[in-house]
Amino acid sequence: MADKALDYIKQLKPAGAEQVIIIHILDQRELRNLSILGGLTGNYPINLNEELKRLEKEYLENVKNIVEDLKNARFNAKGIVREGIPLKEILKTAEDEDVSIIVMGSTGKSNLEEVVLGSVSEGVIKQSRQPVLIIKRN
Repeated sequence: MADKALDYIKQLKPAGAEQVIIIHILDQRELRNLSILGGLTGNYPINLNEELKRLEKEYLENVKNIVEDLKNARFNAKGIVREGIPLKEILKTAEDEDVSIIVMGSTGKSNLEEVVLGSVSEGVIKQSRQPVLIIKRN
């Protein structure tokens, strides 16, 4: 998904796009569910601090690679990885950084996950002051 969104971002360069902020949010709700799932599967207790560090390292490396790719394409790019609720963090970052457009992939979560957690992309579309470009998964 990230590669597909990255291709679309690069296509915005001729239209004047210069700066890109790549953000990945470690969803607090999913982290909390890890501990519940660990109890249900018998893999309890899960060391949440250890798992958080592992995920953060993985996401930091992914974001770093994307930022490097964008810099090679002559964008002014930076990456952010943080823990929180994705919808709130995306909207806050968009406001704080005064972005001109939000480009995001549709993660394609299951219908059950969307009912329980809500669709992040739908929330961003409804609540953002900036235009939003959603990149479909397939």
